[in-house]
Amino acid sequence: MLTSNRVRCVVLGSAALLMAFVATCGGADSCVAIKCSSGALMRIQLVPAPSPGPSITGGLRGSTVTACRNAECYSTTLPDVPAAGGTETSFFFGGTTFVLGSLWQNPDQSVDMDIEWYLSASQVVNGDHYVVTLNQGGVTTTLLDKTATYEPRARSPEECEGGAVCLFAVLTP
Repeated sequence: MLTSNRVRCVVLGSAALLMAFVATCGGADSCVAIKCSSGALMRIQLVPAPSPGPSITGGLRGSTVTACRNAECYSTTLPDVPAAGGTETSFFFGGTTFVLGSLWQNPDQSVDMDIEWYLSASQVVNGDHYVVTLNQGGVTTTLLDKTATYEPRARSPEECEGGAVCLFAVLTP
């Protein structure tokens, strides 16, 4: 279940962008007035915390990420990684408006990537197979290879949509 404010803001913020709504993810008084979305969130640590020294995130620039659900795949080139402690950098996958990504650099210089794949509740099927790969300089690495089990997720009162239910899976390597 998605519980952190960062996850809620990313998922709901991107859904709002996707659905052409403008929303904010602030404090407990925020109201995100969007329809409940089903799908999957893939959370991947791209770069572990390095030993003291310069950041190694520059090596991600220009790398290609491919996200697949069953036989449907979409790719994109990674944008620059934001500064540590800064806001996320969002990116879109080519050929679709239903697969979105975000990069964060944490204070310890580790880098996280979230990929959100939005579906209607009628499209989700337990057993959907998600694969995420990273191609850096011609070398492809599988970052995530998971089978989804979707769980009902009721909208919380702080999201102002009590009662609506969507089906969502959170996948990590």
